[in-house]
Amino acid sequence: MLKSACGSGEAAMGLSVDERNLLLQAHPDFHAWLDGESQLLALGGFFTSGERKEMRARMEILLAGMFSWTVGLYPDSSSLSAFTLDQILERLMRAQGDLAGNLSPDVVLEDLLGELNRITSAIS
Repeated sequence: MLKSACGSGEAAMGLSVDERNLLLQAHPDFHAWLDGESQLLALGGFFTSGERKEMRARMEILLAGMFSWTVGLYPDSSSLSAFTLDQILERLMRAQGDLAGNLSPDVVLEDLLGELNRITSAIS
C-alpha cells in the first residue's frame, strides 16, 4: 500500500513514521469511499492539530497518496468509470496546486472534500 502511494518501495522507505501512519490510516477510508461503502470522504481528522507548515506537509503526502491510489484503479475500474476517476484526479491536482500556492491547508481540504463528495453523490 505504501509502495503504491509513493510510486516505489524506496520512496516509501523515505517516509517518516508519521507519514507512513498517515497513509496507512487514510488508505482504508479512501478506498471505502471510492467503493461506495462510505457516502462521505472524511479526512479532516488527520489535520486537527499541528502547525500550518506541518499540516501542509502532511496534506502534500496524503494528496500524493490519494492521487497514486486513484491512478492505480484505472486497470480495473469496474466500480468507477474512467470519467469519474479523471474527475477525482483533476480535483486532487487542483488541490495540490492550491496547496503549493500557499492557500491554507484547512481551506484546501474543505474545498477538496466538498468537491470529491459531490462527485460521488452524483454517481450514487
